[in-house]
Amino acid sequence: MRAIYIAGIIALGYGIFHCAVFPDGEFVRFFGDKSLTMMIILIVHWVIWMGVCILVSNEISRRKIAKEEAKAAFDNAIKIKETVKVFSKTFETSEVSENSYIGENTYATNTYHINAHYIAFEFPDKNRKAFRVGGAEYCVIAENDVGILTYKEYSGALYFLDFQII
Repeated sequence: MRAIYIAGIIALGYGIFHCAVFPDGEFVRFFGDKSLTMMIILIVHWVIWMGVCILVSNEISRRKIAKEEAKAAFDNAIKIKETVKVFSKTFETSEVSENSYIGENTYATNTYHINAHYIAFEFPDKNRKAFRVGGAEYCVIAENDVGILTYKEYSGALYFLDFQII
């Protein structure tokens, strides 16, 4: 972003230099008697351009800070460890197809599958919570296993971290 500011300052300085210092130089020959008007237009355009650059830069910074704050809040969320029993396991898959134009009425169809693995755990108070888990955890954990579940609860969502069979 600094390069854009520097380029804008150089362009503004060049325009002002040619308008103010050499009023009968190239700038006047190119724009005629309207060199003062062109200098004002150049300054206005530069101010608008720099304003847009500053707004975009501020928005990018604001989004980056918000993302970092959300990550920090998740990282600082309390890890919960409880002894639980695996109640059930479910597996969902969805097929997504995309058509890509290759040329001259030729299309390529790409199909891929999205898999989601869920394990529901039963807590000592008979309350049940379902967590989305990775494929490796889904394969290792069996129904009716008893162990220590480590998870986070953040913004109303549950995040599976670990399950150690006892």
